[in-house]
Amino acid sequence: MNNSIRWLLTESKISNLNPSKVNFINGKLICYHLTSHEKWASYNHRVKEKLKKSTFEGEKQERSADDDRGIRILKNLKDNNRVSVTNTYDIEEEVIMDMIDDPYTDTSGFIAGQGDFHGKGLYSCYKFNPKIARTYGDICLVFEIDISNFIITFKDLAQQVHGENWTIKDQLIKLYKRKARTQDSLDSFLKLIDDAGTSKLKQSNSIENLKPTTSGVSHALMDCFDELMSSVYDGIIFSGGNDGPVCASFYPKYDARIIGLGRLSARRASADVDWYDSLNDFIGGTARNKLDFETMNDIADSNKSLEEKIEMKENERDYFDATHMIIINQFKHIERRGGSEAVSQLVKAYEEAKNTEGTSLDSLSIFHTLILNRNFVKAWRIEDSSMDALKKFVNILESMMRLYKSNNQLEKMSDAFKEIALSFKTLAGIAFSDEFLIECVYPIARGFFKEEHSFHLAKKILDGAKYYISNTKTSREFANLIEGLESEFGLDLKIRVGSWLEIIELYKNSDQKVKDKIVNLPNDKLFDHPLCPRLTPDTDNKGAFVTSNHHVSKDIVDDFCNIVDAMIRKRNVEVLGQLQRALEHSEHKLSDLIIERAIEELFTGREYQANEEIFALKLINHIEKFDYNDTVLIKKLKQRMDQINHGIARRFNEVIKRLKIGKYGQSALNFNEIYHNAPVLKYFNSQPKEWHSNLIKLIIENTRSNSKFATLKKLTLATISYIVDAKDVMLNQQEQKELINAAGENAYYLLEYKHIDANVFLSAMNEAFQSKDKHAQNSAAFSKNFYKFLYQDKKLLELFVTHSINSFFTTVLLHIIKVLKGDDQVVNVGTGLSIKNENLSNIIDVNDNEWFNYFLEEVRVKTNSGKKKRAVKHFKELESLIDIKNVNLDIDEPELDSSYRKTFGNSLKKAFNFFNK
Repeated sequence: MNNSIRWLLTESKISNLNPSKVNFINGKLICYHLTSHEKWASYNHRVKEKLKKSTFEGEKQERSADDDRGIRILKNLKDNNRVSVTNTYDIEEEVIMDMIDDPYTDTSGFIAGQGDFHGKGLYSCYKFNPKIARTYGDICLVFEIDISNFIITFKDLAQQVHGENWTIKDQLIKLYKRKARTQDSLDSFLKLIDDAGTSKLKQSNSIENLKPTTSGVSHALMDCFDELMSSVYDGIIFSGGNDGPVCASFYPKYDARIIGLGRLSARRASADVDWYDSLNDFIGGTARNKLDFETMNDIADSNKSLEEKIEMKENERDYFDATHMIIINQFKHIERRGGSEAVSQLVKAYEEAKNTEGTSLDSLSIFHTLILNRNFVKAWRIEDSSMDALKKFVNILESMMRLYKSNNQLEKMSDAFKEIALSFKTLAGIAFSDEFLIECVYPIARGFFKEEHSFHLAKKILDGAKYYISNTKTSREFANLIEGLESEFGLDLKIRVGSWLEIIELYKNSDQKVKDKIVNLPNDKLFDHPLCPRLTPDTDNKGAFVTSNHHVSKDIVDDFCNIVDAMIRKRNVEVLGQLQRALEHSEHKLSDLIIERAIEELFTGREYQANEEIFALKLINHIEKFDYNDTVLIKKLKQRMDQINHGIARRFNEVIKRLKIGKYGQSALNFNEIYHNAPVLKYFNSQPKEWHSNLIKLIIENTRSNSKFATLKKLTLATISYIVDAKDVMLNQQEQKELINAAGENAYYLLEYKHIDANVFLSAMNEAFQSKDKHAQNSAAFSKNFYKFLYQDKKLLELFVTHSINSFFTTVLLHIIKVLKGDDQVVNVGTGLSIKNENLSNIIDVNDNEWFNYFLEEVRVKTNSGKKKRAVKHFKELESLIDIKNVNLDIDEPELDSSYRKTFGNSLKKAFNFFNK
């Protein structure tokens, strides 16, 4: 550990621990979880979008009257970050807040990700293990985990946690018996364990030792319990061959409490670490949440008692009793299949059980319990089921309803009632009893209309219920209840969840009361504005989408602007973040008031300052496109844009100066920082061709004299590719060679240069063939230049046949076959982001029988047997197609002497004088 000044000043509680040792304190195990914002982006759409683009428009947090203080605080924090700009600290804060989710409502709020190698949950290390930082990342979250209900594969720790029940088998029995079990249940459970093989459940003596590994215990238990292990135990602690000391927590939302954060100086085993007690300290004092973790945990404890958390956790467990494994496995099978089979399979299994002699009421009760399992409810897929199966399914639910009602347990069926309410349209024609609809489904359905965040579902329920009533014989009482919902909430639903086209029509044709409701729509509704192309469901083709073009209609643009103008006048609504895509895509001018308000926000809103250049350019482009009058604010914006452009010019002049000096690195040529910053790219593209040519020449000069340019980075190569293609910069043979040599293994970035010299291309491909470079070869499989020179140059053809890797060889054969069959193949033309498509038949003349025959003979004679064997199917198809071409040639041109075909082999090469070498 590095006792840096920062580390000492934070006085982190983690610093009092020895992370290289096991820390088990008051029944809690200290564990360490490594991640990074890049890693987390692969799991989280919001983080991924933040990395991809400069701004992110998030959804408004759902609110409820039942929200307590902690929940309200958290939602306010997340809403403050709803329209956000990207920097590293923002992303790291997003990652950590996402991982702990809601620190005020439970112990940590952590929601398990997709990892499930030992069960779905939070994976951490009970000893700090920086060796895996290269795989997982340089951010370390420190958790305090309650392991009282965990399986522990180490004798010493197991004895501390479970006492005399320390063997794996004893632990399992102890945890299974937390619920009241019959003797039959316990006997069945013991048989289940014994059948799995107790010999596989061996423990290591000490948790301090990583050898021998104990991960085999976890795998044996997974084989035993399948997905139901989290119904028996809450997690498992073991040592593994890859990640070392592992703690897998299946219920981290309740068991894992975050107590610290660490940052590694590098992603390697010897890295130094700075530890922090709050997110705010970790990201340099800019966090929206300023509280330290201890205070957050205190709030969590005050919001929920231990008893409440235990009950909440128990409610999340799947039902499990070893006595009923046959029924449980039936349901698991149906649940996995899901789709249209779920309801019919459920009905079949239920009827078989009910009609089987000797089936007990207890067994049917288990059926009822499993039918209501939340995962099984999601597997129903009512909309995909047959009407016959649905009718029988409804009968089951009706009988269950009467049973649970008689026992005052109707709340157990609430998830089922909810799904029925959401499926009214699908169930049209199937009659329910009034008791089921009015007493059970309607109260659940009505709850959606009271919750702001459920308006979309409420509209689905209302539309479905109206359709159900019009197509099904129901009582007047139920119809009146639905009519009452429409009368009470219909207009609000139409305004809140209707499309903007519907809202625009309402605004134009309604009285002031309705207009006021529209003007009071929440700000986030503007994110769904119609003034940009977007995919919408195709009403004429289920499952398909069409692109809307409302942004091209002057009437729609003007009508939408009228509403936004009213919103600005009434409550000064924010528009810049919400309407930025409208600024870019609208084919008609936005109102003067919208533009003025957006400029005000740009100059006063903190959230726009980090990306001021981008937002300023969007506004300027729109203003210049539609010729607005120069108001005071617009003049101020133009002056600011001039300053921004001068600043960008200075930055590029500094880049050129550094390149001329020839002592600096390549960071200034980062393609992402040029291309993905619109103002920078606009300046870059506005420069004359000569400026770009000189920039390329300076880069080439640095490859000769500057050691930092000896190997060109991918982002530098991307910049070079973009310049030479977008500006059609001419490079001579020597310059091409030097750039490709400096590109090394990434030379394929430059091989699509449209003016590339044949010898340069051949030399580069020869290197790719000799080195077995998979990336370069597989990239060439879709390259126009490759096929152009393959067609023109017998040396390249020979290299391809003799040295190509199997995947490349097969792909090229398939492409040639497609051309011969008349099913054209698209290849890439151009470099960088200017790549276009061209048909391969424009590059290789499909009527050139001589070339195809020569290609076939080269493949036949010179391809090694192993490669040919792997592609034998495609090779035979190629032969057959070329034979057909040869036969057709005989038929079409009978006067042609076919004796030349006997010149196959070495003599054939001489016959084809179209080769230039």
